[in-house]
Order: sequence, then C-alpha cells, then structure tokens
Amino acid sequence: GLHWYDHWSTIILYQGDFIPNRPYQSDDGVVHSQAPGLSGEAWLRGPLILSWESICETGAHARHGHASNVVIHEFAHKLDMLRDGANGAPPMHPDMRPGEWHHTFSAAWDRLSSDWEHHRPLPLDEYALTNPAEFFAVCSETFFEAPHKMKKHMPEVYRLLCQFYRQDPNANNAAQ
Repeated sequence: GLHWYDHWSTIILYQGDFIPNRPYQSDDGVVHSQAPGLSGEAWLRGPLILSWESICETGAHARHGHASNVVIHEFAHKLDMLRDGANGAPPMHPDMRPGEWHHTFSAAWDRLSSDWEHHRPLPLDEYALTNPAEFFAVCSETFFEAPHKMKKHMPEVYRLLCQFYRQDPNANNAAQ
C-alpha cells in the first residue's frame, strides 16, 4: 500500500538530466570532479529526484530495446531502502519467504551475468548488472513495462514480483 512511502515526502523534478555535485570514478579508474547526467536518483531518508525528459521517454522498448521507466525504477529503490538500505531485498509481505527471494533473484542475476559475458541477448537492460539494488529496480521496470517479456524469460522472478507488488500486469494486459 501507499503507507510504504510514508517516510519521505519530497520529489524534485528537473526539466532534463541533472548533474550531481560529487566526484565520480569512471570504469577506467579516473576520478572526475562531477558525475555524468542522471535521469533519476533516490536518496535513503531523502528525496526522489527525476528528469521530466526521461519520464517522457518511457516504455516497453525505450532503452536499447528494453523496458525503461525512471519513475518505477526510483520508486522501486525507495521500497528497497525500507529494509537494510538499497540491496535488492525489499521488505517481504508476511506470506512471502525471504530465502526464496534471495535464491530466485541470485540465480536470475547469475544467468543474466552469464548471458552478458557470452554476448547472448538479455531480457533486461544491462544496467541491471550494476549491483543487486539496480537489478531489483530494472526488474521492476520490466515487470510493469514489458510483463510478457519478463514472464517469458524470467518466470520465477516474475512470480515473486507479482507477490511483492500484489498484482499481475501480464494478466491486466491480456484482458485489454
């Protein structure tokens, strides 16, 4: 329910991508004085920041042929942060088993990593491989924006996200 979002109240909306005022280390190890532009960011015990331009560029195939939705992504981070910070393990409902979540998401992460290393097509944007928190957020984007794709390629993750979000978006799309 919406009460899961009770612990914060601020959304900052920029017209386009925003540049955080903090150092950034690129993949080559070089530290830059500021990070590249971002489309969204969720702060632990702080605001949610979004780019309006990125919000307008969402959809099932918006990011390199993969689902993209910065609003879903950042709100998923806020849910994830409710238990032990952003780590890909949001608080479970009483009828869910945290061990099953960990096992299923870890196995899916391993499969996705292997597919990426072997240059096989990915069902999610490769940004999901950044860390477990991003994996959960990108899975959440795909769950809502391309549920048929997630159900086909990651059925166990899809099933757990149906339990977590208390809905089945694939069934909703099929009814239309």
